[in-house]
Amino acid sequence: MADVTQRLPQAHLEMVGTGKEQPSLRTLTRELGLAERVRWHGHVPLARLPLFYNAADVFVFPRLSRATPRVMLQALACALPVITSALGALEDFVVDGETGFLVPPRDPARLAERIEALLRDRIVAERFGRAARAFACRELDWDQLVPRIRENVYQPVLAGH
Repeated sequence: MADVTQRLPQAHLEMVGTGKEQPSLRTLTRELGLAERVRWHGHVPLARLPLFYNAADVFVFPRLSRATPRVMLQALACALPVITSALGALEDFVVDGETGFLVPPRDPARLAERIEALLRDRIVAERFGRAARAFACRELDWDQLVPRIRENVYQPVLAGH
């Protein structure tokens, strides 16, 4: 974010959620002079998350684990371009250069570059957002997911594999 705000001083970050790293991230935010650019919201009830999605230009979710968080899927469904780490299952949900960007884990320069690209080019960001929504409607529909879960999870377990 420090790199992004050097080139785009109007950029700001809305941090939603809590975790064990939050105190150190708050300290780092102050040390980097980002206190005016970052707002901390803490835990937000699920029903209020759409307010954040609707106000956002980009959903940024760098991960170090391969798990696919529900909030990322919700962001796709809310027509937000997503920037996340190129890790395992995350790559199944973000189509690089189509619904958002995949960046190498622990590469803040590349992450900042991708954030800046979408903040500067609203046409591309909106195109990615529309593609994200279409992807979510097509691939995350329960009628599509349930048979895949049955085939890929339950049937192998029941077959003893």
